[in-house]
Amino acid sequence: MKVLVVSHTYIAPVNRDKWKALALNYSDVTLKVVFPTRWPGNLMQHESGDLGPENLPKCEFIALDGFNFGNEMTYGYYPVNLFKLLKNFRPDIIHVEQGDNALDCKTSSFKI
Repeated sequence: MKVLVVSHTYIAPVNRDKWKALALNYSDVTLKVVFPTRWPGNLMQHESGDLGPENLPKCEFIALDGFNFGNEMTYGYYPVNLFKLLKNFRPDIIHVEQGDNALDCKTSSFKI
């Protein structure tokens, strides 16, 4: 099974450990984990850096460029890059992780 994981939280290397463990323990799962190339914060700026040593045979970490990085509600990836990844990988599951403020109806124009 091929799983594409998308979340800004995986720019921090410590957060990637759960996907490495999953890939090592389940040989039938292939993972690609996508996150922004950078994420500005109040205290520090996170940069993706060199991802080569992080990658495993069944688990690849991919930093994609995009826009509005640093704002969980409005950031996104450039569609061309994301579509190329989807076309080449053809995942069975797309797992998107966002924080509890990503869809805040009080501050966004989205209505439920």
